[in-house]
Amino acid sequence: MYKNSLKISILMILAIIFSLILPQTAVFVEAGEPELIDLSYEKAIDLAIENTRNLQLMDKNINAAWDSYLELMEKAKLVQQQLDMINDYEKIYQKKQMGEKLDSLEQIQLSTYLVIYGPTPQKLSPKEIFENYIKPREFPSYSMGATVEKMRKQKLQLRSFMELEIRQVYDNILSLQESYALQNELYNIMQNQNEQMHAKYEKGIVSKIDMTASDSDLQKQKLRISKMERNIDNLMMSLKQKTGITLTQRISLHSYYNGIIYKAPESYEFYLEKALSSRYEVISSNLDLKVKQRELDILKEYNLNPLTTDRMEAQQAVDDKLITYKEAVGKITTDINFAYKDIIEKRADIEMAEKKMEKASRQYEITESFYNNGMVNSIALLNAKFTYTQAQIDHLSAIRTYNSSLYKFEMACGIGPGYFNTGGGY
Repeated sequence: MYKNSLKISILMILAIIFSLILPQTAVFVEAGEPELIDLSYEKAIDLAIENTRNLQLMDKNINAAWDSYLELMEKAKLVQQQLDMINDYEKIYQKKQMGEKLDSLEQIQLSTYLVIYGPTPQKLSPKEIFENYIKPREFPSYSMGATVEKMRKQKLQLRSFMELEIRQVYDNILSLQESYALQNELYNIMQNQNEQMHAKYEKGIVSKIDMTASDSDLQKQKLRISKMERNIDNLMMSLKQKTGITLTQRISLHSYYNGIIYKAPESYEFYLEKALSSRYEVISSNLDLKVKQRELDILKEYNLNPLTTDRMEAQQAVDDKLITYKEAVGKITTDINFAYKDIIEKRADIEMAEKKMEKASRQYEITESFYNNGMVNSIALLNAKFTYTQAQIDHLSAIRTYNSSLYKFEMACGIGPGYFNTGGGY
């Protein structure tokens, strides 16, 4: 055994020596660029959901709550069976006392009840029936059922928050990319004119001040484009983090609607009705109210005195939940009211931006004609082009802002979140 260990040690030493003496022949494989991923909006949402631990945790909690609900339902059945047996015993006992003949099944049941409950049926007061059978049967299971329903709605609300967040980042990237393309187009024109300006300066046609101003404008445009590139990169990084995509992975986004198309909103009444029937706040507070109202109704059946502590506390619980429900309705009504006005204003912004763009387009065409005929200099043409480009950017931005805000508004009329939870429109 010692010899074998010695052989192994010698071989290891020799291997180390040869590795130091012999030339290294390691092969380095140059890693190519990651494959470009076409990341649609829908795919981004799916990846974000898969990457969100909170949703997975909520699923576990919902499943656990559902299991508890099923257990409570089974216990409720057992409680009901006990109550049924007490009632059956009373009926069979009274039948026998009346001298009526019992059938074979009733005789077996009577023998069983005698063993369980004794020679006579239990005389239970309404309060005893309520405390020992009705309350354990009805209250826990119904309350847990409402809890499960609220948790499911809460999960939908969390998902809508995520969709909204992804939509906002996604839209901002697309908007910046559109603006970036227009600004690059403008930069190319400015660069061409700057080259002409330098040539004219060399010939003594323009002053050094004009050439320096052209250089400055070109540098400012270059800085503007660089800033947009950084903003796009930062938003891309944020989108990758939210969707679980590695930061080094290249992704390509594409618009899920035509950038120049926007639809008119529905009526205010349509959105309000939808919100009051769908929003999480209303559904949750309404479920709580139903639970307490049901408990009060059951209590009224078995406790006729409204001045008892149980009745008064149950009534107070219903009143509190009713106030909460009405507050939710009021807040949602306010949210939808102001949100609808905001949507109408954003639609008006599109019309205003469109008029400015058309005016800038006509002015640019006129200036370009004057420039071609030697009536204005390149600076005037550049200013007209800059104004037109900015008007195009503002028009596209107004449309995208409206479309994104309308999407957010329609979501606010569903499960939520509220329209102004993240600062109104985008």
